[in-house]
Amino acid sequence: MNLLCPNCQKMLTVPEQYAGQLMKCPLCSGTFTVPGLPAAPPAAALPPPAETYGVHPETPPSPSASPLTASPPTPPLTSTASTAPPSTITGTPPPPRPPGAPMTFSIWFKPEVVRWVAPGALILCLIFMLFFPWLGVYPGGQAAAWQYAWQIPLGFKPFVDADLQKEPMLHQQYHTITADELKEGSETNQPSFDLLMLFYWPFFLFTLAVTVACAALPLLPVKVPPALQPVMQWRWGIVAVVNLLLFLVLVLQLIWVFSWEERVSAWKMSQPEVVKLAKSDSPDTIQAKTLKALKGEAANLVERTIYVKLTVFLEIIAIAAALIMLGLERRTNSTPVHLDLVL
Repeated sequence: MNLLCPNCQKMLTVPEQYAGQLMKCPLCSGTFTVPGLPAAPPAAALPPPAETYGVHPETPPSPSASPLTASPPTPPLTSTASTAPPSTITGTPPPPRPPGAPMTFSIWFKPEVVRWVAPGALILCLIFMLFFPWLGVYPGGQAAAWQYAWQIPLGFKPFVDADLQKEPMLHQQYHTITADELKEGSETNQPSFDLLMLFYWPFFLFTLAVTVACAALPLLPVKVPPALQPVMQWRWGIVAVVNLLLFLVLVLQLIWVFSWEERVSAWKMSQPEVVKLAKSDSPDTIQAKTLKALKGEAANLVERTIYVKLTVFLEIIAIAAALIMLGLERRTNSTPVHLDLVL
């Protein structure tokens, strides 16, 4: 029979009469017990060994039995003999994908990775709220005035481009209203406070703290009281609900419009030529179309930047990630969860 020495991993040839006995390897001098003969012949024979050696029994069965049995070495299959144990990988590789066949990608949901998606999304939201403008006036794509999210709740004045403020051609498009113009009865185009954003900011910071704490809790050496154990099992559900409420507040603010959008629109519609057109006794079709176009231009003068849209998108991702984590922790099956995408 052919078998591997458990000490040096060389292929040895052992006569069947020594099955179950203690033998000595002729290469490494290590001892091992020869396995017993199987009840039935194996389904598939081992491949021809690169090198075979005879073995000496440690305790031969009888004095007359010759302990030395050797078989001539089999020529190696390759130019160099490998001393590594045979590979445990079996089977055939998958066939190549036919031309034009759809491609499949698998997305694996690992709890140790998914738990950080919601905190990461909210941290990106905080960066967009602190360092990138949410609203702005961009005539021809050039920033004339802009307002950050942290300025919106209390109605802080937007930042303006000083050079464009002095340009007469753009003065009617947008400029910071002066005190003299207010005395003359002009509408102000400066923002006031936004009630929903006054609530949104502290609620956002609370949601961020809860989400980060929920993700970091398994890594902290904190022992949860037994009374809170039932609540902690649903902690990701709580995180999902809190993020959903935060998302709804932001959506309501976007529907309600920001105060700066409203003030600038009213200021544009208070221009003398627009007021004269609106007060016309018998407006014809051309005047009605012109007035409608001016109202649309005034309403869209203050633009919402891409960072507002990214914040909305990231909050949706935070809600989805919290719900996925809830499902991963509540499931009883330990099989890894994955999603196959066919393209």
